[in-house]
Amino acid sequence: TNRKGCPMTVGDFAERVSMMALVVPFSVISWGRTEKRNRVVGGIETSAHRLWLAVDIHLDEEADLPDLQRFGQRVGLQVVKHNGSLHIEPVAY
Repeated sequence: TNRKGCPMTVGDFAERVSMMALVVPFSVISWGRTEKRNRVVGGIETSAHRLWLAVDIHLDEEADLPDLQRFGQRVGLQVVKHNGSLHIEPVAY
């Protein structure tokens, strides 16, 4: 579980992210991180990246963001703009 008790597993998360990419094409910039890498990039100590429950992405078409956000909500994921890229993590994280 994550820091808010969300029972989503890494496998569940990966499957949902893959489904999202089939609906709205994107490339992954960053996924899981070690503690050291997380510090280097300025991530917070409780970052979902540390648990492999977050991805930073780049959309092929920026205009597709609302569609990606709607689909993400349907599968329990949130898409937010963060530090110049898009960040996907479980809604309950």
